[in-house]
Amino acid sequence: MKLLFTTLLFLTACSGYQNDPKNFDTITENLSSAPAPTQTDTTDTDLTANSFDDVFQKFLDEYVVVLPTAKYDTRVDYKSYSDDLKNKKAEIIALRKEIIDYFGSNTFNTLNTNEQIAFLTNAYNFFVIDLIASKYPIKQIFDATPGEEVFKKNFMNIAGEVMSLDYLEKTKLTTVLKTKLGNPSGKLTDARLHFALICGALGCPILLDKVYKGETLEAQLEDITRKAFALPRMIQNKGSHYSLVQLFSKDWYSDDFDNHSSEDLPSVSSHKEFIAKYFPGSYDFSKNLKVDIKYNWDLNKL
Repeated sequence: MKLLFTTLLFLTACSGYQNDPKNFDTITENLSSAPAPTQTDTTDTDLTANSFDDVFQKFLDEYVVVLPTAKYDTRVDYKSYSDDLKNKKAEIIALRKEIIDYFGSNTFNTLNTNEQIAFLTNAYNFFVIDLIASKYPIKQIFDATPGEEVFKKNFMNIAGEVMSLDYLEKTKLTTVLKTKLGNPSGKLTDARLHFALICGALGCPILLDKVYKGETLEAQLEDITRKAFALPRMIQNKGSHYSLVQLFSKDWYSDDFDNHSSEDLPSVSSHKEFIAKYFPGSYDFSKNLKVDIKYNWDLNKL
């Protein structure tokens, strides 16, 4: 059944990149500071970091589908997950509770920095899927919280703090990244995370169909960033210039790409160096860059 759905989806996937997204100006506000989290009780969990990996992989195998395309890409089966929740399918209800309880437990505070980065990345991606499925059918993630800013809504229990998607990404995760890089008060960051955190839209990079793990994090971030750069919704060679998705704009994450630091690329003089590393084929530094690929906010649904 999934193969049939993915084949049908592939016939319209490319045209989907051209759908009219929300106006860029309406998204900029989502990148400003997020409200502080509220304190709550941590949850009990029987899962260890290793056993969580198995549980979360089961969830991903159930609802994240790899498209039958030459270039790696995925979609989410929100409808099936939504139906399973509405029908109170016992196995899925129990699986969901295990995942949520793990994220709400004190486990985060016992992990090393790579494990914490993997933890937060998995949490972000899970709660996006779970939020959308709980409100499905909707057209875009913004429709999940009518009258509220979805990225600023405190709804996820992360180690006893009820926080928003924005806070998780821009405060919690950023703090861990800067600590890992030995730059707690500076600008250095790992811009590859922008290709790992997926906000449920067709314009996003690729939702990895595997669990992010501390011990394999470096290889996973390298892999998912390269795979994202192979897709025309991220970057296109227009001959006279390179077209970029809005992730690279000054209103979004341009500063992060200018201040990237990782094992294979400890520093960059500009975001062009970051782009050159992951661009498929030969990159021409003399060409101009234009942020003119429209971000498609329609759901990355199967």
